[in-house]
Amino acid sequence: MNASSASATPLLPEFRAAAPAHKGRSLDSIQAFRGLAALAVVIHHAFDAVAAHFGGKPVFSRFNTSVGSAGVDLFFIISGFIMVYTTHKKPITGAEFLRHRIVRIFPLYWICVAFAYALQVSPWVQNGADILANPGAYLKSLILYPSTFDWGIGLFMRTRPLGQGWTLVFEMVFYVVFAVCLYMTKARRTVAVAVCILGLYGLGQLLPAGNAWTLVLGDGIILEFILGLCLAHLYIAQNFSLSRSGGRVALLVGVAGLLGFALFPIYAQSWPRLFTLGFPCLLIASAFLLEKSQIRNWPQALLKLGDASYSIYLIHASIFMMLQIGYDRIAILRSLHWGIYTVLLISSALIGGFCLYYLAEAPIARWFKRRLSIKAA
Repeated sequence: MNASSASATPLLPEFRAAAPAHKGRSLDSIQAFRGLAALAVVIHHAFDAVAAHFGGKPVFSRFNTSVGSAGVDLFFIISGFIMVYTTHKKPITGAEFLRHRIVRIFPLYWICVAFAYALQVSPWVQNGADILANPGAYLKSLILYPSTFDWGIGLFMRTRPLGQGWTLVFEMVFYVVFAVCLYMTKARRTVAVAVCILGLYGLGQLLPAGNAWTLVLGDGIILEFILGLCLAHLYIAQNFSLSRSGGRVALLVGVAGLLGFALFPIYAQSWPRLFTLGFPCLLIASAFLLEKSQIRNWPQALLKLGDASYSIYLIHASIFMMLQIGYDRIAILRSLHWGIYTVLLISSALIGGFCLYYLAEAPIARWFKRRLSIKAA
């Protein structure tokens, strides 16, 4: 899912504060994209949950609703962008970079994992048998070490019990590569990161089938970090920008690509995800970041959504599970129209995400920021 890296984790608060005055408004686009990406993933999973209850009744069941998973692709592109932008002028060692990434990712992740565990073993879910049968997979997930999971239609890489943690596995691979390359000169750094990611992807093609790392390194989605690296270098370049008409064309082509994914399943199944979702997301991001002739005032609600995007991404599946428990036991929920139930799922996930952000994520980030600052001093 910095989700939000950001996480995919959300945008670091200090990233917005550190933006140069002449670019600050433009960089609000990054935060807005985070909010839109988190919302897209929530809507995608909400549609899946509603379709499971109501079958083919919802009108959206006629379309490929997994287009909402493009939120993950957007997260990865923005993650690559942020890592280049935040380090191109500020000196930082690989060890410092990794330390900041670890404290950014893991504390909130562990909180959400603990909450998901509690739901799994609750009397309403009673999934303790799966935990006992697969203790290794659950323990490895605590450090984002990937495991395979057979859904009956093939092997998938997932983290348990928080399934959406799979995106954080990719993020951590990218962070480790980026941290190592930080010890190189700035001129060679980005090329080195891109070459390493391409090398890891090539290695993934050679590893034996059924291995969890094959499913990570051999997935083309890992290449989307490179798209973010390239976008950041174009953004930083003083002599490069899109014209207003160029920005509009990029936006239209990007949106058309996502619509093609939603409306034509054959297109989605015939082409790699990098082309069907990755490049359209890149074009949309480029339209707003590289076309600098206009100052965009994004709605504050959307920017706040970006602030809480990591929390929303991590907690929404557990919120959906709680509503599922209620749906199975409360007659009034089962009597709801599918449209109302969809709104209930999405709004509950957003409210839960904001609560988690204000009660846990933001305080934890402030505490670690003070600790790291004191230690650095």
